[in-house]
Amino acid sequence: MKTLIAVLIGSSMALSFVAGATPCEDLWASNPQAKSESFIRMSEIRPDITNQVKEESINLCESSAKAARHGVSIEYVLSMVNRSSRGLPDAGRLSMAFMAIGGWDIGKQE
Repeated sequence: MKTLIAVLIGSSMALSFVAGATPCEDLWASNPQAKSESFIRMSEIRPDITNQVKEESINLCESSAKAARHGVSIEYVLSMVNRSSRGLPDAGRLSMAFMAIGGWDIGKQE
């Protein structure tokens, strides 16, 4: 898990260096889950579900950015994400971590 977090942190940092402080909607567009074949297929069948996932992911990003602006550590943000993502498939957990780390990075740069 620590390796995964390091990779996600590196990915979000690379993204922010390339694009500046990316808004959370832009971060969602680069989320591997949003680009996955299964997610795209599901969005054709049940757009209500995938739209809700997108909206909740953007909200998570924005909350993480706000937390970073208020001095909350990334470790604390990730511990909250880990608690709330228990029981989700790995893809869902990774997506949440991606959005939280990216949002936190956005908030730190503002």
